Amino acid sequence: MITALTIDLGSSTGPAATLSVAWNRCTDGRHQYRYWVLLPDGDYLCRGRDLRSGVSGPVDHVQMMGTLLAFLEADAEKYRVYEMGNQQTPDGYLFDTRVAEWAYGLSDELAMAREELEAPGR
Repeated sequence: MITALTIDLGSSTGPAATLSVAWNRCTDGRHQYRYWVLLPDGDYLCRGRDLRSGVSGPVDHVQMMGTLLAFLEADAEKYRVYEMGNQQTPDGYLFDTRVAEWAYGLSDELAMAREELEAPGR
């Protein structure tokens, strides 16, 4: 069984971050996962333990990595719409503004990583 899944996210200028998800525990029939985004300088951009599966599903690191990537993409899009338009987002970000700005700068890389992860036959 996979205990963690890690992907290296790169950009045209070199390594951008390492994204990881790992199974944490099961409560109320839902698997809870830890996640972290590690920058090339060794600092954590973000980390948490609040990714959860549906009820009674199997442990699925690939699905949770896809979820993390989708959440980062959502914050990048909000950042593009609101911050770049000099407006405050009406309902905040899933992460924080620093993460949203970082994700915005790597929007294409995040989308490509998710597409590769979700590709049939992976």
